[in-house]
Amino acid sequence: MAAHDAIGDSVFVDSGSDVAVGSYAVDESRLGAAYALMTLIRQTGFFSLHLLIGMANDSSRASADNPGGYALGMRVLSVMGFIGVFFAIMLRRFETGPGSHGLRRYGQERIPENPRLRPPRSRL
Repeated sequence: MAAHDAIGDSVFVDSGSDVAVGSYAVDESRLGAAYALMTLIRQTGFFSLHLLIGMANDSSRASADNPGGYALGMRVLSVMGFIGVFFAIMLRRFETGPGSHGLRRYGQERIPENPRLRPPRSRL
């Protein structure tokens, strides 16, 4: 499960920040399509990476009798981790520079509350 979460971070943003970044960076009328596209890209990445790891393990004949055969699959996961770190660093450099989209401000300023989303008051 932990490897699955790490793969998700390297393929796309993790699901916790999808809502925050999506609702901040996309027009409200296109929010559903944006979430669908983000989910499609992430799930396609999961499928492709799991297929690649399976093919790597099959090609090196990984099994209980040959535990060394899993080394190639582990290398694939390591490379994906390094790619994820590289893109995280590049995103940080871009978003702290002059051409940023303002995503860094999201957690630092208070977004006006939407009165329609406020829970009803108790009548006690």
